[in-house]
Amino acid sequence: MWDVFEISVNLFQVTIIIQTITNYLGSRYTDLKGKILGALAVAILFIELNYINEKVNFEGLAIIVPIFITFIYAVIALRGSWKKKLYCSVLIMIFIIGITTVVMNFMGILFDRTYVDLIEEKNNIRIISLVIIQVLIFYITRIFLHKRSEDVGELSWDMWIITIIIPIVSIMILAFVLEISINTIDEFRDSGIKMAILVSMGIFVTNISNYS
Repeated sequence: MWDVFEISVNLFQVTIIIQTITNYLGSRYTDLKGKILGALAVAILFIELNYINEKVNFEGLAIIVPIFITFIYAVIALRGSWKKKLYCSVLIMIFIIGITTVVMNFMGILFDRTYVDLIEEKNNIRIISLVIIQVLIFYITRIFLHKRSEDVGELSWDMWIITIIIPIVSIMILAFVLEISINTIDEFRDSGIKMAILVSMGIFVTNISNYS
């Protein structure tokens, strides 16, 4: 039963990723080919996410893989410049890792659990955490679609580089912060998690404000 829940959550998440970037950029194909490419992208991302969940406790360190998969899908199946496609691929992952970081650390403080505990324990706390994360991902991506700018990706090179660097650096910082919160010794765990939440929220809000 637990495996079914985990699989359902992963499937929902990758479907939201592909659906969001497809709606943002627009499909090159209006026939069956577009649907097949979208379904194939969902399947590949789904397999990758399940593999990561089995092999590592912290998905953020492997965030480059889904970014690459999403970008390749966008290049093959979607409209727009490659700059715009890379921008979307990176930013969607920022939403996911930012939401995951904030929610998991907050739930850790609320229920006196470590990040690793919340990942490894199969209990109601993890179920609640995963549900909250998926709901937030859904609504944040809806805001992203509502606020999208048709000119994104057609900026000058210097502005585009800044646009891409901000989320990439944010991913690196979030990965570093989560790694610290995972490995913090018990005496400093509460303060470490609180700092992780504050840093994560700051980075997340900065990115939302910058691209909304």
